[in-house]
Amino acid sequence: MKRYFKSLILIAVLATIVIYLNLGKRSMSISDEYINFAVQDTAEIDKIEITGLGNGIKLEKQDHRWLLNEKYNVRQKAMRAALTTLLGLQMKSRVMKQKEAEIAEYLKKNAVKVSVFRKGKTLKSFLVGKDVVQLKASIMQLDDAPFPFLVENLGTYGSVRKIFSLSEMYWRDKTVFSYRFDEIAAITVEYPKYNESSFKISKKENAFVLWSLQAQKMIPNADAESIGLYVSYFNNVKYDAITTELDKHQKDSLRAAKPEVIISVEDVFGQKNTIKTYLRPNTNPETKNQYVYDIYKMYGFVNDNQELVLVDYLAFDPLYRHLKDFLIRN
Repeated sequence: MKRYFKSLILIAVLATIVIYLNLGKRSMSISDEYINFAVQDTAEIDKIEITGLGNGIKLEKQDHRWLLNEKYNVRQKAMRAALTTLLGLQMKSRVMKQKEAEIAEYLKKNAVKVSVFRKGKTLKSFLVGKDVVQLKASIMQLDDAPFPFLVENLGTYGSVRKIFSLSEMYWRDKTVFSYRFDEIAAITVEYPKYNESSFKISKKENAFVLWSLQAQKMIPNADAESIGLYVSYFNNVKYDAITTELDKHQKDSLRAAKPEVIISVEDVFGQKNTIKTYLRPNTNPETKNQYVYDIYKMYGFVNDNQELVLVDYLAFDPLYRHLKDFLIRN
C-alpha cells in the first residue's frame, strides 16, 4: 500500500514538472514586448489616461500633485494603488488557445484602456478586461499584442479593473483641509446666526492671536495652548460623500439660506479653502419624531463648487469651536 502511494506521489511530481516545462517553452516563444505589462520606474509617470464604455479619466501630475480631469485633486490612496499596480503587473499565462479570438473580441468591446505616459511619450498601453477570480488574475492585452493574457497584480493583489476605475467619484479627493501647522496663516470661523461666537485666529510673527469678529478686535491674553491645539486639527479633514439627494432648485434654496457655520483657512501662500455647512433634515422614520435634524450628518458646500456634500459631525466636531472656548477662565 505504501509503495502504491509513493508511486502516485512520484507520478504527480513528474506531471507537474512536465507541465511547468511545457508552459515555460510556450512562454519563451512569446516576445517580451507582448508580456511586459509592468512599468519599472513609476516615478517617471506623469500622466495616465483611462478610457472605455463612453467614459474617460485623465490623471495628470502637476507641481508634485495629481489632478483629475484638470480640475480635482486625486485621492492619494487611489493614486498609490494605481502606481503600485503598474509596478507589479506580471503575466501569469496565455488564455486558452481555443478562446483567444473570442476573448480578444470581448476586450475590444468591453475592456477599459489604460495608457501611461511620460513627457508625452507612451510608456505602456493595454486593455483591461474582467477578473478571473479563481486564478487571481485579470484578462489583459498590450497594444499590438496578437492575443490576450492572464495577468497577476503582484503590487496590491487587488482587481486591476477596479483599480483603474472609470468613475470620477472613485478618484476624487474628499479633503477639505489638509495643512501642516506651519502652513496656516489664518482660520476664520463664522456663525451667521450667532455672531458673538464668531472668531478668527491669525498668525502674528511666530504666534497665533485671537480676534472677535463681532467686536472686530484682538483678544489679549487668549489661551495659547487651546489655540495651538485647535490649529493642529486642520491637518486632515474630509467630507463624507457627494450627494445627489437634492435637486437643483433645492440646492439653490439651501445655498441662499444662512449656513450654520462657515469655516475658512488661508495658508501662508495666500490660498484659501472654505466650507459652508447647513443642517440636514432628519429623514430616519425611527428618530424623526425625536430629532428634527440629522444628528450624524450635515450638508456642505466646499469653496465655489456647485456640488453638495455630506459632512460627518464626527469629523467636523473638533472644528466647531466658539470664541469663548479660547478665553482664559479665571
